[in-house]
Amino acid sequence: MNNAFHLIITLSLAPLSASIGQSTPTSVPADHFKVPDDLELTLWAASPMLFNPTNIDTDAAGRIWVAEGVNYRKHVTRRAEGDRIMVLEDTDGDGKADKSHCFVQEKTLVSPLGVSVFDNKIVVAQPPGILVYTDVNRDLTFDPAVDTRKEILTGFNARNHDHSLHAVIAGPDGKWYFNQGNTGALITDKSGKTFRLGGPYYNSGGGTPEWFNNPEECAGKASDDGHVWVGGAIGRFNPDVSHEFRVLYV
Repeated sequence: MNNAFHLIITLSLAPLSASIGQSTPTSVPADHFKVPDDLELTLWAASPMLFNPTNIDTDAAGRIWVAEGVNYRKHVTRRAEGDRIMVLEDTDGDGKADKSHCFVQEKTLVSPLGVSVFDNKIVVAQPPGILVYTDVNRDLTFDPAVDTRKEILTGFNARNHDHSLHAVIAGPDGKWYFNQGNTGALITDKSGKTFRLGGPYYNSGGGTPEWFNNPEECAGKASDDGHVWVGGAIGRFNPDVSHEFRVLYV
């Protein structure tokens, strides 16, 4: 029996075509992909179940969580309600998603580059900060009347830029790791220490990225840990941010 290799393809923006004035693109057929003889490639999900995914994660129940980037760069006004975090499921076990719903949609979500699921905590990489949505009642939908939203670290450049903050990943040591691109950052952790990720890449890139600090002003300056850091960088911190944030590598 061949092993199944599922592919998420999303090129179609058909349901949005009326509002953005675009024709319906076509998707790439699965038979256009070449895979080894012992693998089978099938379509697992496609638009309109999700649009323009920037990152995905899988939870303990096998659901796929998707960060969307419909409002990417010059298309920042395409979806006035903001970008979304979607949840896709294969409820009947036939190897294809049959259910899709929005976990959260906010105007402040502008092409987030990371979504990570740790039990009922949904971590979204959205400059200038790392956001943690806690699904208190575990109904897979963010309700601000019941659930909580917290920005646990902030100071990352730049929103709506592909060189910025990427997904948080859990390490075997129980800590959370992430990477920030060469757009730089100016971060102060819970202990009060400030970290400067400097560099020359400022106000660069097409479209409409938002900058929250100037990495050129941080360049060459030591952080409070005594090191001079540049972007991009890998960082680590405790999930509860109880201990100091650390830059590990550039």
